[in-house]
Amino acid sequence: MAAHVEHSHGRQVAQSYFDELVEENMRDFEVSREEAIKDTIEELKAQGVDVCNLDTTGDAGAAAERAEVAAAVAAIKSPDDVGDLSRLVALLGGAGGEAARAAHNREAFFAAGGVVKLFDAIAGAGCADADVGAGADALSLMMKWHAPSRNAMRRERAAALVNKAGGDESDEQLCISCLALLRHSCLKSESNKNCVFNASGGQVALFLLEHRPTPRLVKESALLLRAICMADDYSVKVSGAHDRTRDLNKLGAVGLLVQTCKDFREERANDASVVLPALFACVKQFCTNVDSVKATVDAGMLDEIFDALRSRGADASLCRSGLGALRNIAADDDVKHRLMSVEHVGLILEAMRNHGGDSLLQEHGLGMFAAACLRRPDHSQTLFASDGVPTMLRGMRTHPESVNLQRQGCLALRNMAVRADDALKQGILDEGAEAVLRAAGRFQASVDEAYAALRDLGLQIGIVTVNAQDGKVVEDGLYFGAKKANFNPVLDESGNEPETETETDTETETEPEPEPEPEPEPEPEPKGNTASAVQNAAHAPNEDMGF
Repeated sequence: MAAHVEHSHGRQVAQSYFDELVEENMRDFEVSREEAIKDTIEELKAQGVDVCNLDTTGDAGAAAERAEVAAAVAAIKSPDDVGDLSRLVALLGGAGGEAARAAHNREAFFAAGGVVKLFDAIAGAGCADADVGAGADALSLMMKWHAPSRNAMRRERAAALVNKAGGDESDEQLCISCLALLRHSCLKSESNKNCVFNASGGQVALFLLEHRPTPRLVKESALLLRAICMADDYSVKVSGAHDRTRDLNKLGAVGLLVQTCKDFREERANDASVVLPALFACVKQFCTNVDSVKATVDAGMLDEIFDALRSRGADASLCRSGLGALRNIAADDDVKHRLMSVEHVGLILEAMRNHGGDSLLQEHGLGMFAAACLRRPDHSQTLFASDGVPTMLRGMRTHPESVNLQRQGCLALRNMAVRADDALKQGILDEGAEAVLRAAGRFQASVDEAYAALRDLGLQIGIVTVNAQDGKVVEDGLYFGAKKANFNPVLDESGNEPETETETDTETETEPEPEPEPEPEPEPEPKGNTASAVQNAAHAPNEDMGF
């Protein structure tokens, strides 16, 4: 059952190709349709193909519906009036986009050229703002849930949307629809980020923040800025996120974001819960280099974040975005001491305790402490004295399959232990850290950090093999130092694929869309044979570990 992925569109394949593979497998291997579909899905996934855009039910009704959608799109030859625009939107389920969420309809609409036609219809003259907004909303969902659709973005199309969003007399809902479409087109697409940025999308977002600061426009403008500055397209070798962030900072982006936070906190408190999560998520994305962190802190953003944690700690979205921003700020050695006062540590821990079920919030909190305790034993003492270790371990126990969270927790515990005295190390162990760290060592992405933490806590750690069949852990009898491992002590990610974040706050095809959208979490590392991974971790470094 050889599926030739080179025929696919990137990491996805067309519905027609999937259907042909199913029929071929049924014919060649004499299996039922259900078995052929299952085998085809497994085979495509094994080759790195994302099947989220496909109808895998085998439902004949869905196939007929796809044919109807394709025929209807093909019948629209030149979408240049409001009637054509309305028909295209209707094919995607109207302004609500219900049909756009159905995989088979998305694929059929795209394959028949519907995305390009809908773009042309939106840009056409003579359509009312409400009709253009409805088209933008439907197309926005296509961009979000169907990755190939994003390839239809061009600079001239981005420019048309930017002009509609930035017009002085533009309807607010139209602005929001256009901004959302631009944002979704940027998801995991470096070329689209450049298109939107070069079409002055960032400048228009800043203009709206300053001159039209309604809650919904502020939120959407902040999320567009975040999307433009996010480095989430791992198909390219070099991201332009740093350059785009730098250029926006030259236009005063950080100062404007901080001032907007202050305005809503002091004068428009009733709307703060709508805009602050998006603003904090945007600030997090800007705080990726020393200059931006310094500008953010100097502008007073720390006061805004900690005030929000103090007064609105029940808001999970706000706490999640706030801790995310603090996580990036803590990476600056010259600034992180300002995060680690007794009061500030208490506010962060309180947010983690109040929202224990939010894995991303927990990851941000652990990541922030991992950075803050790096080379700072005084910060470790403050965290320990604030009962931080039980809270950290509770988060790791609550989300045992969240690999990024486990890695950040291991880093935090290791950075606390490496320069600690025996009393602090014993205190960490007394809270049950050993069992939690050993459990985290099951994963390729956190095994180095877990074993380094155990070692620096003074424990003798052996190399283990995880059985691929039953998941049982067998100790091999070797110990750290017995064999040299291939380990780079200055790696930021232990050789693993970078962690991603997407919407508040950003989004991916598979993540939910709370606003702002949370960063997607990679799939848990399989339990398969990780013997070699553990062997490579046998010499976890004595140097301070990055994060």
